[in-house]
Amino acid sequence: MGESEDGDVEPIKATRLEEIKYYTSVTLGTLCIVCIFAFLFLVPFVLDPAISTLSHQFRDNPITCKASYVQAKIGSSKCNWSSCREGCTATMYKCYQVRVIYSLRPYVNGTKASAITDWVDLTRFDEKENSTVRDTPLLINIKGCGYPPTVNCQSFTEHYEQVMLNDDVFACYVSELNPWIVLEEYSFSETVGSVVASIVIPNGLFLISLIVLLYWYCPYCQARCHKYETQNDEDDIMDQKDEDELRIFTPTLGKIAGVCHPIQANDWTWRKKIRPISPCFKDEQRHKYYHHPPYNSNGCSSISENQIWKSLYSSTTS
Repeated sequence: MGESEDGDVEPIKATRLEEIKYYTSVTLGTLCIVCIFAFLFLVPFVLDPAISTLSHQFRDNPITCKASYVQAKIGSSKCNWSSCREGCTATMYKCYQVRVIYSLRPYVNGTKASAITDWVDLTRFDEKENSTVRDTPLLINIKGCGYPPTVNCQSFTEHYEQVMLNDDVFACYVSELNPWIVLEEYSFSETVGSVVASIVIPNGLFLISLIVLLYWYCPYCQARCHKYETQNDEDDIMDQKDEDELRIFTPTLGKIAGVCHPIQANDWTWRKKIRPISPCFKDEQRHKYYHHPPYNSNGCSSISENQIWKSLYSSTTS
């Protein structure tokens, strides 16, 4: 902060780089939160259906299907199941039911249903219908539901009703694990892509944003990145080297101090990077290591500081 002529304190203005860092941090923090909620949203609506679809092992190549029953029903008591439902969590009051039979021969466009005779026998007792059936439901996807505009159940029902009236066949996909599960559309690559995208994109953006924020605002992460430990080790080595060099001149200083007080080299106390307790040694800029020779009644050394440094200088130059 600076002071104006009137004595008012002027606030420090943030630099352009600091402003960019601030707004980038806000954006990355918001992105982290959005990615968390996006992933939680994708789990039930994209990830779970895609994994369920892959687990049923549908055939990659379409087979031939024929619509045998198409009906739109109203009433919760009549809607035990639905081929298509708009909304996967809403109560099913109106349902669209399409039942099919299929042949394992590959689908060929333009083929009539009357020209095919090798239909697969699907006879079984259906607990939902409480009767024996010879066909199976056609599902718009593995869950039989979706959301507009991707899913339009009215158009779905009208399309297959017209196909049944024209005695046409259409492509469908059957599960190799359960022959009574048939899908209208299926693509292995698209399903795998949905799984990968649902996991990688939100989690990848979250991790990248989190790493950048930690690097900027976590002191420990910055220390690890810049290798402060190595720098501290180097400083310790240099300090030890300086201390060893100073200890070389200890006998000389002892002889100088002996003019008034005979002392030995080991009588000197070396202190590192602290304030000198002697009032005679006040210049902190000139001393890195402070020693304390015997003091007189005034608390000062019997020898002046200039005498010590002159003798030290003469001993090193000789």
